[in-house]
Amino acid sequence: MKEKILLIITMFSIILLFTSLVLAKHPPREYQYNIGKANESAVAMASNGEKIEVTGNGTFVIESKTITGSGRFLHKDKNGNILGNGTWTAKSLLSFDSWSSVTSQELTKGPEGGRAFILIRLSPNSGGPALDGILMLEHVLGKSPKNSTEGIRLNIKLEPGLQLNFFKKIGGQTLFIRK
Repeated sequence: MKEKILLIITMFSIILLFTSLVLAKHPPREYQYNIGKANESAVAMASNGEKIEVTGNGTFVIESKTITGSGRFLHKDKNGNILGNGTWTAKSLLSFDSWSSVTSQELTKGPEGGRAFILIRLSPNSGGPALDGILMLEHVLGKSPKNSTEGIRLNIKLEPGLQLNFFKKIGGQTLFIRK
């Protein structure tokens, strides 16, 4: 019986040692993201001319797909009249593609180009129902694809089969910072 317990303890110790060595060699890739900057939102437009202005920030870890983040949004019609406003919170990191100009596995910390898809929850200040959407952020830096441009896109699910797609990037800054 003592031999079995000793064997189990030895195996558990080996697993812990192996796991710590792997994590030390390949630490999790954690990023901070920013949407907009002081007094300037990132803006996208739908095909009907409506615009969405978004600001906010948060963090994410690629390997675990954990994410934090929140911010504000402002929805305007094509004439600039406010249709709604409120806050958003990040629910899930769907994907992130790094456009780092560094080619080695040991990436440096600091600003980095890339594209993230984030599932968010939009909560209107009017008290209406919260809506889910997919927010795409692009920060152009490093080895970015040819037709990539700085900014955001947002696809909001209004009800089954009905979406409002702010597909055209109008302006504003986004940023990914590797921590």
